Amino acid sequence: MTDPTATPGQRPGEFVGRVALITGAGAGIGRAVCHRLAAGGATVIPTDKHAGRLHEVVRELESQWPASVGAQFVLDIEQRDQFDTVFE
Repeated sequence: MTDPTATPGQRPGEFVGRVALITGAGAGIGRAVCHRLAAGGATVIPTDKHAGRLHEVVRELESQWPASVGAQFVLDIEQRDQFDTVFE
């Protein structure tokens, strides 16, 4: 059976067991990467400096791949103290 959420060239489950932290997850390439990895079975940790955009992408991910989001952080990577808290 073909996965209707798969992107062209994607192998089903190719990212199962992988965890990815994605910066800028609320828009553009970051958002697309979140979707691509989640569709492939990865656990994603989306981050974005805009809380509204972050929560929107998390809702999208959880509606399509319920177990795909491991954590989420409002994060401006230019602010070192915010970045450090993600890894504490």
